[in-house]
Amino acid sequence: MEQGSEPAPPSGSPGFCKRVNLSHKAKLNKYVQVIPLPKSSSDIPADTKCIVSGWGYIDKEVAMDKLFETNATVLSRRKCLLSYPELSDGMVCAASDHKRTDVNYVRGLQWPFGLQGAAQGIVSYGFQFPPSVYTRIAHYLPWIRKTMGQ
Repeated sequence: MEQGSEPAPPSGSPGFCKRVNLSHKAKLNKYVQVIPLPKSSSDIPADTKCIVSGWGYIDKEVAMDKLFETNATVLSRRKCLLSYPELSDGMVCAASDHKRTDVNYVRGLQWPFGLQGAAQGIVSYGFQFPPSVYTRIAHYLPWIRKTMGQ
């Protein structure tokens, strides 16, 4: 599916973005849709509810064949820094409402983190228990707009 890709320029943060070129145009239907980007580069307020969805492994060997979706809540930057002192401006923390495990424990593809109908983040890393760290898409909007114009 991926024909070629271009990494984001170095930004000094462990967050990441990458442009993926498809070998052919995606066929949109009720199962395949485009998710809009955030409208501004502002931070997501703490305590904001969001949705995380995707596919992957729920166990070491058990892959999900259906879309998984869970609710999560954005944490304040201060609270997140307690768990992840390396947190940069290109990252945001959120905790799954399922307190016993977190979405980052469901390994696999890079899951989108959505809010108000737009992609706000992409699962980056975390541990078995909340919170997880997400690449904050809004931080990369200038780069995304520039590379999408190419």
